[in-house]
Amino acid sequence: MPSGAQLEAKVVFLDADLDIALLKVEGQSLPALPLAAAAATHQGETVVAIGNPGDAMLFSVTKGIVSAVGPFPAAGPGTWIQTDATINPGNSGGPLVNLYGEVVGISTLKLVKKKYQWHRFRS
Repeated sequence: MPSGAQLEAKVVFLDADLDIALLKVEGQSLPALPLAAAAATHQGETVVAIGNPGDAMLFSVTKGIVSAVGPFPAAGPGTWIQTDATINPGNSGGPLVNLYGEVVGISTLKLVKKKYQWHRFRS
């Protein structure tokens, strides 16, 4: 936790290909972010990528604009969100948040192809 407190957690879901895990933490009054509706993210929307790249730089936040939303079969199944928000190394599993404080996706992949960068977020 940002305060330095450590909590015990149980692994509920693990996907090595996406580099994400879902953990369950028991407790009361834990901080949480609301989830946005799956179709709520649109081109031009401002988003914030939050992560924990580890080592000396903990808890990073970057801001960007959504460039595109939709399928991208060449890169894999699911909904893709293209954004210019910087995704730092180690941020897999961190939320992509809209300006209402709602989670619109989870960072799972950065794809660099011919000078273009795509960041995959599961919605």
